[in-house]
Amino acid sequence: MRVYKCSSQDIQEIARVHCETFTGYFLSNLGTKVVEKYYHSYLNDENIFEIVRKDNQIVGVNLVVKPYNNIRENFIRSNKPLLIYSIVKGLITFKRPVWSKVFNLFKSVLVFSSDASENADNCKPYFILSIFVSEMFRGQGVAEMLLESCERQLKIMDEQEYKLTVRKENLSAIRFYDKMLFKIDRDKGKEIVMKKEL
Repeated sequence: MRVYKCSSQDIQEIARVHCETFTGYFLSNLGTKVVEKYYHSYLNDENIFEIVRKDNQIVGVNLVVKPYNNIRENFIRSNKPLLIYSIVKGLITFKRPVWSKVFNLFKSVLVFSSDASENADNCKPYFILSIFVSEMFRGQGVAEMLLESCERQLKIMDEQEYKLTVRKENLSAIRFYDKMLFKIDRDKGKEIVMKKEL
């Protein structure tokens, strides 16, 4: 297994693995085409976007971003028709916990309003936007490899810390981040923000 920098050729497979890993989650419910476009919007030199391959198959993904950089807004703006279509099509199949996120995205797509608290995070340190490992490869050190590679790059950039958000109910992820020396930074209701000093 090795860590590689993500390229545009990897996006389709990343979207497939994302949808398999995050069944029932908001972004996955919008379909693989939306997920592909979403991840493709983060392909730039400012973000740390890496994958782990084993036997020519993507088994882990880590996307670390400088919070927002207007990427989300640009993604929404440039994909409005697809997002509206996917949201309307998915209204029938979305599960209850997904509805509040659907409503907020739908509002963003139609009205394009920004949340002041999200904008306050723009000047914050790098943030793990998405990290995941294929189910059959969990417990094999894939996530550790991704975080260690990310941390080497952040140190080269003289970053002092980085953060992530995790659902409170995701106890295995919280235990993993605790093992990797992340500390709780703040409580956000159903989620907690964790940070690690470098």
